[in-house]
Amino acid sequence: DTPHATRAEIEKALSGILCRCCAHTRMIDAIQSYAKENFR
Repeated sequence: DTPHATRAEIEKALSGILCRCCAHTRMIDAIQSYAKENFR
């Protein structure tokens, strides 16, 4: 719902589905990169 969400907002939105394998850091980076390129 928020095209320019902060990292903290993304983490909160995904908090119920993130695992502890640390792959979520790359996933959050990808979400931020996608939003930056596609929601100007």
